[in-house]
Amino acid sequence: SSSQLNDSFGNKEGLELLQYERATLAKTLPASVLFVVASGLGLERLFLEHLILFSDRRLLALVLNTNEHDESYFVSKLKEHSVDCDPKVINSEVSIKDRQSIYLEGGVQFCSSRVLLVDLLQNRIPVDRIAAIFVYRAHQTLNAFQDSFILRLYREKKPDGMVKAFTDVPNVLSSLGQLQRLVDRLYIRHVELMPRFSSIIETELNRYQLKTAIFSVDVPTALRRVHRTLIEFIKVCVRDLRTSSLSGKQTDEPVEEMIHVPWATTQLEKRLRDRRGNISEKQQRLLNDVASLREILQLSENMDVATVLSRLQVLKNDRTVLEEHSGWLLSPSFNRIMEDLLTIAGVTNGKGDSKKFAVPAKWTVLAEVLREIKNIPLEKKEYKDNSPSVLIITNSEDLSRQVTDVVRYGINKMKWMTWRQLGYLTKQEMPEDEPLWDPETISQLMRSTLDVESKSDVIANVQKSQKTTARAAQKRRKHAEELSGFSSDSRVQTNLIQFGILQYKRRKSGNEVATTSEAHCVGWEVKEEEEEVDEYPKSIGELKPELIVCTARERERYVLLKLLEQKKPSAMVLYTMSLQTLRQIEIYRSTNPNKQLHVYWLQYTESTEESRYLESINRETLSFEMLIREQGTLMISREFNVDREEAPRLKTSTRDGGGIQRRDVDPRDQLDPDTDVERPKIIVDMREFNSELPTVLYTKGYDVVATTIEIGDYILSPNIAIERKALDDLTQSLQSGRVFKQIEQMLEHYDCTILLIESNRKFETKIVNGGPFQGELSRHCREIRSLFCSLIRSNPKMRCVWTTSPTNSAEFFSELKLGAPEPDVDRAISLKADQVEASSQESEDPEAGIKSKKGKKWKPNPTVVRTLTQNFGMKATDAYNLLANAPIKTLADLFSSGITSSLLSEYIPSASADFIKEVSTFNFGRK
Repeated sequence: SSSQLNDSFGNKEGLELLQYERATLAKTLPASVLFVVASGLGLERLFLEHLILFSDRRLLALVLNTNEHDESYFVSKLKEHSVDCDPKVINSEVSIKDRQSIYLEGGVQFCSSRVLLVDLLQNRIPVDRIAAIFVYRAHQTLNAFQDSFILRLYREKKPDGMVKAFTDVPNVLSSLGQLQRLVDRLYIRHVELMPRFSSIIETELNRYQLKTAIFSVDVPTALRRVHRTLIEFIKVCVRDLRTSSLSGKQTDEPVEEMIHVPWATTQLEKRLRDRRGNISEKQQRLLNDVASLREILQLSENMDVATVLSRLQVLKNDRTVLEEHSGWLLSPSFNRIMEDLLTIAGVTNGKGDSKKFAVPAKWTVLAEVLREIKNIPLEKKEYKDNSPSVLIITNSEDLSRQVTDVVRYGINKMKWMTWRQLGYLTKQEMPEDEPLWDPETISQLMRSTLDVESKSDVIANVQKSQKTTARAAQKRRKHAEELSGFSSDSRVQTNLIQFGILQYKRRKSGNEVATTSEAHCVGWEVKEEEEEVDEYPKSIGELKPELIVCTARERERYVLLKLLEQKKPSAMVLYTMSLQTLRQIEIYRSTNPNKQLHVYWLQYTESTEESRYLESINRETLSFEMLIREQGTLMISREFNVDREEAPRLKTSTRDGGGIQRRDVDPRDQLDPDTDVERPKIIVDMREFNSELPTVLYTKGYDVVATTIEIGDYILSPNIAIERKALDDLTQSLQSGRVFKQIEQMLEHYDCTILLIESNRKFETKIVNGGPFQGELSRHCREIRSLFCSLIRSNPKMRCVWTTSPTNSAEFFSELKLGAPEPDVDRAISLKADQVEASSQESEDPEAGIKSKKGKKWKPNPTVVRTLTQNFGMKATDAYNLLANAPIKTLADLFSSGITSSLLSEYIPSASADFIKEVSTFNFGRK
């Protein structure tokens, strides 16, 4: 049972697990496993229970891939459960010395991937004490290699370690081979699938079924025509997007073709958005149009007709939109949409009638539902601890504000206020307020009002307390070492803790015991008084409960969870529906079976809203069916392949001039097994760990030094620096001019500067002939190629190398490293981009009154530096010194009268200095 699992780790206050959660936890606790949970089916509860179990000082559990929202939620929940060891948050703000002490404290620690990667490479973490590594949102590991590299280091140092990964996005893993790829990158052995249609889950959730009343609302005929026309527009845009893309013709996703619906984003659209630098202008227009049409379709389903009309008028009057759209705004179908919307709004022949203005049908149904909720009877136990509350859930902030106004002012007044937005004159006066609920108890929930403490405050308090704990632990260890005579070696300290020399004890003071006993006595007295009171059921309307209108988006998963836990509502109105919201309510109902809950669901009959909900269920079911089939064919090795090769080195021979290195040796025969030397090092920028190349270099036998460097991405030796660019990144860098600046800075500090262009995309996934570097002839691609030619011509000393894969790049690195000295880490870190130190000599010019900024650092204007070096023949150092000692911030300042000839002649060649003075003194206004 869950209590036995909790007791085994010293925590007796775990979650009240459901039966399928308990069975899953008992089955997978000792194993390395990937949990694939259905959307909204309690992934947070499963993850939290694992954190509670591992919140023990004897264990060290590291948590990866969490953001600030995740850390704030789970830290606050762990504190609520009073775990034995407080959670900790480790990021770049925590010093190295404190991190080493915090790792020894044990418990659950939320770690930044960058910090954890550096600490693992530098052996700052006692790997033997790591009981488990938890990976949240495990599906994101498919697009980034940083977490995978961390898990590889962990498996290499501790093969029997435990890794647990969690995800609730099965649709991402349903493509062919995606599950196998994720299992390989996570270094796990088992996959646990938890679909909603599983028999044990369905049985558990059906024990306490929701009391759900579904209200089907008819859609006006004119509005239904508007929806159909918008859907046809979306289909045409998506079809054109497929035909204009080679990837659409060669797509290997027949399942998506069969189940595609207009309101769902296709895989092709996602790939095109990821490669915006390589797509054509037509594709860019189609992508923008599809996004705008889906937004208008969603707006027409939820909001009133006046809001939809105003949105369409803004698009029609925007000149930029008219120039860049694909033509749907000028089509006859768009005119018919405007006519139907004006008909719904009561406008005919340019004249408006407020009486014919049609409000959304859901407003009337919402009023009836709220009247029914007021008559629901509640027993005394339902409201004796907390006052009852009613929730109205929507999917956008704008819709929440409108629903709040409808409930506060009434339908008639909101109809009049909405009609006024159209701009037509009306003789009708503003109606009186007819609130559907008590206005004093109505509130619109904002995301920040749920938290007692803000996310930043929660993390700051945790880091402050863990810093104090780390400093106290350092003093205790130092005192213990002095008594025992041991050194401060980390291995000795780990052994001391393991053998119990340093023990942590929790003591209860007498005041706490007395307080506890007093609380029990007060509890008995209150209970006796309550038994004397007769319990008569009251209706919700008599109790005047709080009515809360909140927004529950799918990407903000914790809003509804916190709301259900804090408010414990007696009734809920789902103004708009999503699958994740319904599942979260199901879990809440199953975990609170004694709490009365009535759910009302408003939906339009045979509308896109209903189809979207049903389609999300269908997609998830198909995804799990494909995952179940692929699970049976997974190939999981008995032992993880974390072996490293030997990096190639040049052999030495005593016969050749006393040990001269031989360069005429075949690279395959360059290993010398008799010599025991350190592995060669490569300095890698931290941002590069999102790519696969650092992992390949580590596998090839190189020691990767992870640090933050501003000049270059890979430093192979004191004279060799490499800037790696993928094709998409290169296109964006050429457009912004960033790559020109990067190459210029590398040439200033390194003799051998290499631009490595890595094309790791297969030809069968090419989009529009592959972009500017694979034959595309559009105007945009021609401009990119011309910029690339300018980059090569302006930097003749730069080497440009093209590779086809990270493995090919690693082989090229191996050839460059042969016989090269090791790179200097301190020098690589000290080099700063566009930051130079002013001259130590103080120049004083009484005419200009210029004083140098001694010892200070500043960022000069790169445009001025580039102009001085390329057009006036200056060296970069001379240009920096000139800007450091002269008031020159822009090119206009260079030609101003305040710059003297003597100052220019010190740094600029005489011919260029004379030219500058002639330009600055030339009278351009004379005839």
